[in-house]
Amino acid sequence: MSTTSLTDSTVVVTGAYGGIGRALVTDLLEQGAQVVAADIVADKGPWSGSPDPENLLSHHVDISDWRSCEALAKATYERFGSVDALVNNAAIDAPPGLAWEITEEHWDRLVSVNLSGAWRCTRAFLDGMREQKHGRVVMMSSITARHGSARYSPAYAAAKAGLIGLTSGLSAQLEADGILVNAITPGATGNTGTPMTPDEAASLDRDFPLGVGGTQPVVDAVNYLLGPSGSWISGAVLNVTGGQLRGI
Repeated sequence: MSTTSLTDSTVVVTGAYGGIGRALVTDLLEQGAQVVAADIVADKGPWSGSPDPENLLSHHVDISDWRSCEALAKATYERFGSVDALVNNAAIDAPPGLAWEITEEHWDRLVSVNLSGAWRCTRAFLDGMREQKHGRVVMMSSITARHGSARYSPAYAAAKAGLIGLTSGLSAQLEADGILVNAITPGATGNTGTPMTPDEAASLDRDFPLGVGGTQPVVDAVNYLLGPSGSWISGAVLNVTGGQLRGI
């Protein structure tokens, strides 16, 4: 990567067409990065209703499918030649669900996409990163991984907590290859996920003076981990919640 910015770096972002992912891709393009905007809806048209810029590759990916993740990696290397970073942002939003009502299908789907999907994508790029002896991987976990919710599915919390364990395990094995793996636990951004109920929104405003921060604080955290500032950070879990989560 550049020693000064992400200019000319190649960054793959999954879940790129909405919320945090879209904000991140837009920011990276403005920095002059080469970006792969990967999403299950990426085949629905160009990025912004006009021809994609030269430094952007929009690519369809279904992270629940190994072959789709491998095809993403192949297309990325064919277009840009190398990959500097992968941001595993794609996920199923936290669905409501009570533990005693969760079906096997619900559990398997949440874990397959939100946990195993990040692993599939990482594995698809791992050989290339190891060969080039550098790379950054960011897992987009969730505040829900650190504390439960009376409203949202425990399967979502378990999958997002699994990303933290995956971060720890991968970072320990990949640092010698120059690959740094970290995670971010965003709080409520107000731009993605299942909308809060009026009572939840009122409670958040009452209890947390910093309020809802939107996507930009999460984008800034990703930039911090991908840029020169993150060159000595590995196995970390970065809490970006505006005080909604404290101490860990």
